[in-house]
Formats: sequence, C-alpha cells, structure tokens
Amino acid sequence: MSEAISPRAQRGGRLKTVLGRVGLLLGSLLFAAGVGEIVARAAFPRARSVSWYHYDPVYGFRHREDAEAVTTEWGDSLPWHFRTNSRGFRGPSWPDAAPVGTRRVLVTGDSFTFGDGLDEADAYPVVAGASMAPTATKWEVLNLGVSAWGPQNALAYLETEGSSIGGSCLVYGFFEGNDVVDDMVRRLYTVKDGHLVKEPVVIPPVTRMMQVRSVMLHIPLYDALIAHSQLFNVVRTGMINRLARQLPAAAAPDPYTQTTREDFAAALDLNDATLDAMSTMAHARFGGFALVLIPELGQLSTDPKVWRPFPTWMGEATHARLLAWAKLHDVPVLDLRDYLPKDDASLAKHYFVKDFHLNAAGNRVLGKALAERLPSLCPK
Repeated sequence: MSEAISPRAQRGGRLKTVLGRVGLLLGSLLFAAGVGEIVARAAFPRARSVSWYHYDPVYGFRHREDAEAVTTEWGDSLPWHFRTNSRGFRGPSWPDAAPVGTRRVLVTGDSFTFGDGLDEADAYPVVAGASMAPTATKWEVLNLGVSAWGPQNALAYLETEGSSIGGSCLVYGFFEGNDVVDDMVRRLYTVKDGHLVKEPVVIPPVTRMMQVRSVMLHIPLYDALIAHSQLFNVVRTGMINRLARQLPAAAAPDPYTQTTREDFAAALDLNDATLDAMSTMAHARFGGFALVLIPELGQLSTDPKVWRPFPTWMGEATHARLLAWAKLHDVPVLDLRDYLPKDDASLAKHYFVKDFHLNAAGNRVLGKALAERLPSLCPK
C-alpha cells in the first residue's frame, strides 16, 4: 500500500513542474534569440543604432539630452561615438555665458555640423576650435548642429529656449543639398505681408507610428538592445519602415527629389526671409553673422557614378541664391568648394562612400578653413 502524498508535497511538485516549464520556455526563447542574432549578423549589414531623437512641439524633433552611445548609423557603417549634453547638443555641457575675455562662436546647422558618422573631435566646429592660432584673443567654438534641422529650426531654438545663450558671433553651416527644402516641408515660419511670422505650434494627432515608438522606448534595456543587438535593430527598422509606408504622406511625391521649379523658387524666397530674420537676430544678440556653404558631392563631381540623393539643380540654385543674398546683406561667406580639390578622385576622398556627408578628411578641411577665416567672419 503506497503512502499518501501530503498537500505540501503536491504543491511543491506542481511548483517544480511549472518552474521547469518556465525554464524550458525561457531557455527556448534565449536559444531562438541567439540563433536569430547569429542569422541577423550574417545576413544583414552591421548595425549599431542609438535612439537619439525625441519629439518636440516647437522644433518638430531634436536630439535627446545627455545621451551617449556608439552607433554605425550614417557614415560608412563604422562605429562612431555619440554624446549630447543637457541641451541636446553634441559634446560637453557649457554655460549660457562665455568665459570672461573669450570670443564665443556658435556654429549651428544640420547633420553636417553635428557630424553624423564622425567621432566628436572630427566634427568641423571642434576642428575649428582646436585649430585656432594662438593669439591675444581667446576663442570658443560651440557645436549647435542638430541632425536634419534646417535654418528655421535653428532660428526657432535661438528665439525661444536658446535666447539666454550668449556669444560673439553666429555661424550657420548651410547644406546646399536640402536645407531649403527642409524649411519648405516643416514651415515653422511663413512670410506674411513681407515679414517672417512664426507659425502657431500645432501638436499633431497621435499616429500609429508614434504609439509604436512610445511602446518601444519603454522596453527594458531598450538603449542597450539597439546599441548591441543586430536582431533587435533589424526587427525595429523593419517595423518602422512598414509603418512609414502605411502613412498617407508616403504616397505623396518626395519634396526632396520631386519639387517643381516653381515651388522651389517659392522655397528660396522663404529661405531668404528666414536668413533675414536670423541675420537680424544674430547682429542684435551676438554682434555678427556668417554663412558656411557646404555643397553636396554631386554638385561638384563629374563622375556619373557618384550618388546624388538630391537633384543637382536644386543645390546649384541654392548656392547662387545664397551668394546673392549674402552680397546684398554684406554677410561674410566661407564657401567650402573654394577649399576642396577640383579633380573627382581627390574630391571623393572628402565624403563618405555610403552616404552624402563629409567624412573626417572633409571636416578637417572645413574646420581648418573656418579657423583661418573666423577673425574675418566674426570681426567684432
């Protein structure tokens, strides 16, 4: 006759069974994830990403504050270090006021100024600051670039929360490939009765993509996963791209490649008005304003194999218009094309192969040229 099993023993047996099944399930999931990670690394280009943007009702979007990671986004898919300060700009934190006796230059612009694909020290504002010749005047060059911002984004920031930032000069790094279209697409300001007027802040309705991104941001170890897991990045990118294709705007013509000449002419007028306001603000607050003109490789190269993500005619029309605007308003200009090689082979060595940004060599040329020209660009 067998002994009766006590209720406690029965409960203990059931608990062991449940724990065993949970362990088996977790082990299976970990094994599947490990296999998936191996397959993802073998089948897809290396990806180390970083969640570096967040939505902002005033500027549309901006970099996350106090973020730090290594990513392979942009550039030639090689790892580069990403760090932002408490303001969301690249590099260490800095106070509103410049140190006593120091001439502070604020360099703003888009991803070319921020330095996509580059380590912090290789971005041209940092190169410029490090290349300043030792003189009685002390110079401080700050990087206020934000990836994908246009002139209106920078103006909106400086007129609102950036109004407390002091400096001796404002330099805008203008990418001729898409900065004009950026402002046409986002239109934070518009021209009314001949004056640039700030558009009211409109908070867009919550979309499915915004909901998915919000959920993803709350995944435990999210930043670690996108920094180190190839499988997670493949799944994440696939979900975002699929949702993006479902948006109504996805079916509309791409303004960056299919804008008509008539619409682009209107965009150039809007850009003139934006630069008018930026120049007026800069002279009143900082004492000086200057432009740095950054061409797309396709504008300069005769090589038909060069990738041209933006229509060349837009970049050339932008270049001519910027020079005319600067001459009319007596604004000094540093034109990068004056410093780049003229032959295609040497020219290509200053841009990334896999995207349209300047590489470290291109940033060194621009940074050293800026350092050489700063006393004349920002004379006061």
